[in-house]
Amino acid sequence: MGKYKNTYKYYFKIGNRIVHGGITEDLERREVEHQQKWPRGHIVQVGRRTTEEVARKWERDKGFNRGVKSAPVTVPRKALEYKKAVSATAVTKKTTTK
Repeated sequence: MGKYKNTYKYYFKIGNRIVHGGITEDLERREVEHQQKWPRGHIVQVGRRTTEEVARKWERDKGFNRGVKSAPVTVPRKALEYKKAVSATAVTKKTTTK
């Protein structure tokens, strides 16, 4: 059986500047976590979903993984729900204002 392609590679950007990069299984959750430190930033997916093994190699090759794991940032569930609601509203406004 093949390995699951469930890992995203991403850059976290403020404007056009990349301030961080990494891998995750949940882009929305990771974006909210990073926005605790960089409120004006956003995530940009790099390529397609891939296996964790390939994603970790990409992360090492790009120099994002320095072998040090920081403590996970806990994001209240309401923050995630708010982000999803705001995103849905923005999409609705874009489609209705054409």
